[in-house]
Amino acid sequence: MSRNKLLPIILILFVVGIVTVLVLILLDVIPGRKPSRIPKTTLEVWGVFDDRTTFEALFGGFIGQEFYKNVTINYSEKFIDEYEDDLINTLAEGRGPDIFMIHNTWLPKHRSKIDPWLQDEIIWNGSLLGPVSARDYQITFVDVASNDFVRNQRIYAFPLYIDTLALFYNKDMFNTAGIPEPPRTWKELEEAARTLTRYGADGRIARPGIPLGSAVNINRSTDILSLLFLQNEVPIIDTTTGGAKPTLSRGKGVEVLDFYTSFAKSGSTNYVWDPSVSYSIDSFYQGETAMMINYSHHIQTLEEKNPHFRFDVASIPQSLGGTKDISYANFWGFAVSKNSENKKVAHELIRWMSQKDVLEQYAELTRKPTSRRDLILWQGVNYPELEVFVRQTLTAESWYQPDQRRVETVFEDMIESVVSGERSPREALQKAENELGLLIR
Repeated sequence: MSRNKLLPIILILFVVGIVTVLVLILLDVIPGRKPSRIPKTTLEVWGVFDDRTTFEALFGGFIGQEFYKNVTINYSEKFIDEYEDDLINTLAEGRGPDIFMIHNTWLPKHRSKIDPWLQDEIIWNGSLLGPVSARDYQITFVDVASNDFVRNQRIYAFPLYIDTLALFYNKDMFNTAGIPEPPRTWKELEEAARTLTRYGADGRIARPGIPLGSAVNINRSTDILSLLFLQNEVPIIDTTTGGAKPTLSRGKGVEVLDFYTSFAKSGSTNYVWDPSVSYSIDSFYQGETAMMINYSHHIQTLEEKNPHFRFDVASIPQSLGGTKDISYANFWGFAVSKNSENKKVAHELIRWMSQKDVLEQYAELTRKPTSRRDLILWQGVNYPELEVFVRQTLTAESWYQPDQRRVETVFEDMIESVVSGERSPREALQKAENELGLLIR
């Protein structure tokens, strides 16, 4: 065929190719065009503790942007006692939410259900709504968030807040006992608890110094024991070798368990708590107990239960001779479900939620300690009742838990078997170590 005859054919094919590419771009089949709005999308979001009103206010800012106006977000607040089972069952059936909250200890158990954020993902609107890489994430949030929610440079969840255990104390009882400052170490706590405890004529405790020592009637007893293990460098489960191996009995494990249970053992010099008295939180706000170790959300509990109760909050005691301060973390974050048909938009939403101004608004609405480093000083100044908790986020740690609920049962049995005299601390630790090993397999 002559060159003159080929030219028209080549020109026609070229034009057809250009038109085809333009059509595909317009249909968003291939990248190249940023749509003015994403298609109509509905996101189902599940959470715990935070009500619909809170998230309606926050999500409003997201869907109020032109690019996201076609997005509908339905938030459902779930009951904590049923939440994990409901989540597991619905996801197993191929249903469930697009976005769901996970606890900071849940990743080992539920990692396979989550669609992680990858640094090279296409961002639809080209904007950096939040941390884009694992490094950005580490710079944005306090260390414990990365430790619990990032694996192999993949981000599995974005933390909404970070709570920590702190020491609540009755100001009137401290003043009456002549104790000018709250204890800063566990040794000082022992002494203050003994001073503040009152005993009856029969030798039984009439007014406890602090709810410690048992698992019965103590809110978050297993978290307190976990904190003591971490502060004393006891590797509860060792993950440094690539696997996961229970190592509770190493180092000071026996010493720590013996110390914790001593507060509930009759005849011990530290005997300041009787498990038969009122529940720890009730006992504290009713003015029957001098101190309590708990999380920041119980500030509101105490204010609601007893508006005239004079209490304050101090940093969690530290171990003498420790190389660094360690507090204990407890928090929730948003993750995207692998079942979601709207993963890209879901990732955009939770990254948008992690922005400074959005998490500042969340902190104002919920009175929860922030997870962002650049909000710590702001929240400490503007919410002085949270200053201790916010500052402690910088020293917060946690540990690898193969199954949080079953781990709590193992720890509770370990504690009670020592308090009752059924097992020695060493025997109880060894049994718990074996049971943790079964959970990992």
